[in-house]
Amino acid sequence: MQTLELGFMNAGFIFLAAALLSTLIFGRFFCGWGCHIVALQDLCGWIMKKCGVRPKPFRSRLLVYAPLALALYMFVWPTVKRLGVDPLLARHWPEGFLWFGRSTPFPPEGFTNHMMTESFWATFAPPLIAVPFLLLCGFATVYFLGAKGFCTYGCPYGGLFGPIDRLSTGRIVVNHDLCERCGHCTAVCTSNVRVHEEIHEYGMVVNPGCMKCMDCVSVCPNEALAFKFAKPSIIKGKPRTARPKRVFDLRPAEEVGLAVILLGAFVSVRGAYGAVPMLMAAGFAGCFAFLMWKLWRMFRDENVRGLVLQLKRNGRWTRAGMGFAAVMVGLAALVVHTGIVNYHRARADAHYELAAIRKESLLLPGAPALPESTRVLAERGLDHYQTAASWRRGGLGLLDDDRSLLRAALLALASGKPGDTEDMLRLVARRRGGGDELTADLARVMLVRDPGRVEEAIALLQTTLEKHPEYWSVRQDLAGWRMARGEVDIAADEAARALTLIPDGWKHAEARARTRLTLARLLEAQGKPEDALAEYQRAVADRPRSAVMRENLAAAKFRLAKDLPGAITEMRAAVALSPGSAGMHHRLGQLLLMNGDRDDAIATFRTARKLDVSGSLDWLGVAQRLREAGLMTTAEELLAPR
Repeated sequence: MQTLELGFMNAGFIFLAAALLSTLIFGRFFCGWGCHIVALQDLCGWIMKKCGVRPKPFRSRLLVYAPLALALYMFVWPTVKRLGVDPLLARHWPEGFLWFGRSTPFPPEGFTNHMMTESFWATFAPPLIAVPFLLLCGFATVYFLGAKGFCTYGCPYGGLFGPIDRLSTGRIVVNHDLCERCGHCTAVCTSNVRVHEEIHEYGMVVNPGCMKCMDCVSVCPNEALAFKFAKPSIIKGKPRTARPKRVFDLRPAEEVGLAVILLGAFVSVRGAYGAVPMLMAAGFAGCFAFLMWKLWRMFRDENVRGLVLQLKRNGRWTRAGMGFAAVMVGLAALVVHTGIVNYHRARADAHYELAAIRKESLLLPGAPALPESTRVLAERGLDHYQTAASWRRGGLGLLDDDRSLLRAALLALASGKPGDTEDMLRLVARRRGGGDELTADLARVMLVRDPGRVEEAIALLQTTLEKHPEYWSVRQDLAGWRMARGEVDIAADEAARALTLIPDGWKHAEARARTRLTLARLLEAQGKPEDALAEYQRAVADRPRSAVMRENLAAAKFRLAKDLPGAITEMRAAVALSPGSAGMHHRLGQLLLMNGDRDDAIATFRTARKLDVSGSLDWLGVAQRLREAGLMTTAEELLAPR
């Protein structure tokens, strides 16, 4: 998903591609021999049988397509949205981004290599999610939906493997001379495949649910079954006698109603409170749909049994049935409530993404005011976050999640409510037990709220570093505060130490580059021009596609090395990386004019003038230099009203 949504070429993408290719050749071997969720379901099924519980498979015509729909959402929709939906929305309905969101732009260089990770456990769920996940996708799905319940109704990978299996040549085939149709093969199949019927009619297993676990082969008393390469099941031909009759548990109208319930439950709980992952939501939705069907049957049928419980007998609800109904009504109410909270959270996220507010632009001293449209988006998004907040904070939710709190904090800052921002950051800090970037942000917000709290902010950073000297971003910020107060030597030491603590790798390249930029300015203030220039160059090496780093290096080459051609080269690179920046064109034009490149300078100034919609650049100074160079007409042209 990261490869298709973010352009990160990672091991997961390579693994999925290899699994799909192997399925095309051998069939669904991976599901039967390599999937940990299948192993979990088999283990849970074995435990239940030891306890005397034998789950019955739940058979639906329509819900079996849920995994395919989920697979298309995960692996096809991101590309369709990026290439098709987003351009249409931008052209015809920009407000639609508030409902569908905006695709994350790919890196400028396209697909990037992310085969290695610097934090192996970062994407693993915490125990409070992992344990319920295993219980839900193991015991619950097996108990309610059958031996491979999650595979049948919730696994998006199975949604891809199933159709591809129809094209594969790897098949379980039969020797009719040895087969006695004893049914042992069907009895041991945990994939809910009626093996004895399919091999009799087609000479092979054609059901795409077959996971090639080989249980049927190993149990056959006459060794009539074997795995061989044969024709794909999509061209299986006509059955020998009569097509095996498929039996379903649901009526057609019930199928549609249950599909709506499954979809609604999935949307309601997915990502709830920033905790429920997609596959856990899929497993829950399948079980919830089954339970709602049982509840419906209690109103429709004379007798209803729920595996080990008699829910209704001779038209009367049993005590167990009444208890079941009460629990189901409560569960349905909880799902609806969670859906309402999730709706407000999703709407808030859409406003947050569309506002595209950079945290740095709000926390820098003297930051310009945001455009009115951005401020409106921030206020609306903040309203939705506050509605989705926990009841303790006046919202509808049961809990708060850190991700929403941090996003709401930024929107509150953009809405002119730094006090609310500080409160939310402190709440997240208490929940997390602190944090380096969190502490740095809190110190900055304190100063936005009250510029006179400099000493308090610095004390917060220093106290944090005493407890956690490894917090490089806090040390990075402390260097900036020291520099602002004129404590150049101390600030340089802090910046240099921060550089030794920042991890290597692409993820922290921006942080390294910005810290080098700070250190370069401090070295320059210390009267060390050669060392400063070297740090400017290292900053560009860390972030070669950063227009800001290129621009700073250009200024340093001109200011420290008197290297005008080198400065022009770097400034051209900065302009190429940020072609919409009027200021960068403006500064490049001045360098070109100093170098005597009059034609290039005039063209660059004209581009800058066109981009400078607000008229905030110094055109009087440029006009004066052009007059001194004898370019009177161009000077008047740049000063003319727009």
